[in-house]
Amino acid sequence: MFPPIMGAAAFVLAEVMQINYVIVATAAIIPAILFCLGLWASVHFEAKKLNLKLKDAKDMPHLKDVFLKGEALTLFVPMFVLILLLVYWLYTSV
Repeated sequence: MFPPIMGAAAFVLAEVMQINYVIVATAAIIPAILFCLGLWASVHFEAKKLNLKLKDAKDMPHLKDVFLKGEALTLFVPMFVLILLLVYWLYTSV
């Protein structure tokens, strides 16, 4: 998919061009948002075409239960650490 490749290419671009990763990531925000909107529209219209319905609220897990499980932590903790290292402490991609 496009965003993971875009993320890997951003690290390489920042290193080759000898510029800060934050500048590259800022420039990539608009294409990433457009990609996500296009993906959402594709899924939305395909669901409409197939006449799919939403789940009942009683069948959905509570948000608190989802975040307290270990699976959610393995996704969010590394993501926040990476963002802190790259943006706040200005570590390079090398």
